[in-house]
Amino acid sequence: MSKYEKFSSERGRKDPLPGLVVRPAVPADAEAIASIIAERNGTAAEKAAEKVRREFETQGPGAAKLFVAVSEGGIAGFCRCGRRDTAAQPFKFPAPAGWYCLGLVVRGAFRGRGVARALYSFLGRWLRETAGTDRLYSFCSAENAVSLKMHAALGFEAVSEGPGFLDVPFDCGRGVLFRLELPGPGFDLNLTRA
Repeated sequence: MSKYEKFSSERGRKDPLPGLVVRPAVPADAEAIASIIAERNGTAAEKAAEKVRREFETQGPGAAKLFVAVSEGGIAGFCRCGRRDTAAQPFKFPAPAGWYCLGLVVRGAFRGRGVARALYSFLGRWLRETAGTDRLYSFCSAENAVSLKMHAALGFEAVSEGPGFLDVPFDCGRGVLFRLELPGPGFDLNLTRA
């Protein structure tokens, strides 16, 4: 059984999720974020909730930033990003310094309805306007067909392959590092349907 979602040619052909709003996550979102993690990984929600609560408590330049996509049905997905200074901090695997998307997960019932697109668009604007950067990195396993296709649809460029990036190894021994050049302030990603 694959640990990645099975690729479907119907992905992205459903109606967009009505009333979708993306915003920075707040501590009160920890339980909902944890339930999405538990659903995706098949783990206990309480263990995931502890990790998410610690993320909200952690401060400093390397601390993760969390964002949620909220619809009429509650939190539909979330993403985590953080700045990694690979020159100052040793990591197991080589990777450029910069801002990374460190996970984006959409609740199963809402996949294919524009949630990832909305999260990345908000994240891109936040990085430009708040973090003052014009570039975002991301990576995934070379076996994760859904993530590979999503990165391409979002306009990411594959820049490297390796057994891992930062401190994340890939079970299959190969992953892909992506880079997205962010347009000027106030933009929305002009995304194609994948």
